Amino acid sequence: MLNPTGLLRFGTLICVLPAVALLIVYGLDLSRITDCQQQGLSYSPALGSCIAAAEPVMTYYARHSLLINISLLIATAGALAMTLGMALKGPSQGRQPH
Repeated sequence: MLNPTGLLRFGTLICVLPAVALLIVYGLDLSRITDCQQQGLSYSPALGSCIAAAEPVMTYYARHSLLINISLLIATAGALAMTLGMALKGPSQGRQPH
């Protein structure tokens, strides 16, 4: 039999960690692009640095679609595990008066 509390905790971690990791890497990538634009340059993802030539802006998803799709699939599996844990645990009884 599955432990509902353990399933809830595991599901929460698996749901939240990929989303937080994606937010971090997206923020770092956007920061690099913004730094280049503020210097009047373009960001080259292939070189990982600023260049003087005009470079078309590619979204993070276009460059790393497999990473993002797998991360979101893992997060969805975590959400399903949380839902299963809640269903197995049942409704909360609340506090009982003394």
